[in-house]
Amino acid sequence: GFVDYSVAELRSGLAPLSLDLSGAEECISVEGTLQGLACDGTREEVPERDWSVRTSFPVYVIAITSVLGWLLFMIFAGVGIAALPLDLIKAWIYRPKTTLTKSEYLKQAKDMYIKSKALEEEAKKLHHLQESEGKSRAWRKKVTHLNQEMMSLEAAEAELAEVYPQGEDPDASWAFSVMSQWLKLFLGVLSLIVSLLWVLHIILYMFWSPPVSPFLNSVFVELDSVFSLFGTAAFALFCFYLLCCVIKGNMKLGINFGVFTVHPMRVSSTLMSSFLFNVGLICLTSVAVLQFCAQAFNVYANETQIQQIFGVEIESLRGIKYLYTSYIFLYAFLGVAFLSLIVFAATGVKSHSAKKHKPATVAKSPGKIWMWNPLSSMNTRRSTQV
Repeated sequence: GFVDYSVAELRSGLAPLSLDLSGAEECISVEGTLQGLACDGTREEVPERDWSVRTSFPVYVIAITSVLGWLLFMIFAGVGIAALPLDLIKAWIYRPKTTLTKSEYLKQAKDMYIKSKALEEEAKKLHHLQESEGKSRAWRKKVTHLNQEMMSLEAAEAELAEVYPQGEDPDASWAFSVMSQWLKLFLGVLSLIVSLLWVLHIILYMFWSPPVSPFLNSVFVELDSVFSLFGTAAFALFCFYLLCCVIKGNMKLGINFGVFTVHPMRVSSTLMSSFLFNVGLICLTSVAVLQFCAQAFNVYANETQIQQIFGVEIESLRGIKYLYTSYIFLYAFLGVAFLSLIVFAATGVKSHSAKKHKPATVAKSPGKIWMWNPLSSMNTRRSTQV
């Protein structure tokens, strides 16, 4: 590939050393005389042209990888930058405030056991239907609905286990649960502040030429003036937060084709193949995160090798430079972020807990459904007020 640099074309003429130039007020013109215009550099508009240089193969591979990473980054990071703070704050708002009594636990556990038996019977029917009619469209629709019911049941089981802690020291388990909920509130507020700072920085610095304000670049420089590690730590924090947003968006959305999701990521219930697949996606996206940070903080990262690669060579690479100069990816990123903010804010309420999906084993073999009997292991537990 070739890199096209826009350079100013300055030309000057030549004159013999014997020529008396003591009274000249202009430089030598291209025609070799002292009449008329001087060098091209004295014109009001200096002519420009593209200077093409062949780039190295590693830089070209990085550029192609960056484009592929941006396609995932603008979706995952756009979803994650809105979902990360909102989900943490929602988890605190809808947190369980008291534990259940033994009678309340028994009642809910019995209802869940009855529902799990009904799901098992439904799974057996689907298994027989598959053997007789095959995997028809109606069968797949019923399997999808059964999966959703299983996910809802597993989420309810996790919530029930949280409000009725068991084990050797239930009081300590409940205390840690309460502490974790308040930690989520702290992290949610912190994430909300960082997300807002990122959006403001993009709008004030990256969308205008010249920028309205260096914003976070100036903050990092000032922190470095206090202590050199402070600016670097703040820079790393904002970059790492973007990667956390990508991970959150990947777990929230995944490779979703509307009807099905490829290798979904679920907390405590992710298969190794799905885990490796999504790690590959995040590694691919990390190249776009690196380029985005180099572009957003090019004042702070000025005269560094990463700025030379991502801020100069790749953004001038023939064929793909228009994707960066026209801010297509940035507009898409902010568009996904604002759309996600509207959707997640509108779908608040307690239904958020139903979205904590875990993969149901019924997806591949409806005849083998997991059964949970909470009545089989019960410890006496008194009600505790937060």
